Amino acid sequence: MSGIIQSVRAVADRRLQHERRSRVAVEQELAKFRVYCLAQDREIATLRGILRKHGLTVDDDGVAARAAIAAATISVVAEVNSSADMAAVDQLPPDHPIADTLA
Repeated sequence: MSGIIQSVRAVADRRLQHERRSRVAVEQELAKFRVYCLAQDREIATLRGILRKHGLTVDDDGVAARAAIAAATISVVAEVNSSADMAAVDQLPPDHPIADTLA
């Protein structure tokens, strides 16, 4: 009878040790994922700040929307030609296709 009890106890001890090792491994993996999640949260906060800086907002679902631009705001892009460019235009023959647009 004593041998059966010792055998059952040995099997139970081995299973207990296996479960303890598994628990430690899972706890280590959980800690690793918590660190990874924290890094991801920081990255998201940084990227949201960049989006806000450029006039975009992001809701909790990750959908971006451009902030409303005031009706009085106009974006203007101008190209400035140097005097050397204008001198070259003056030398174009009158029948050149772009001569009429630059006159």
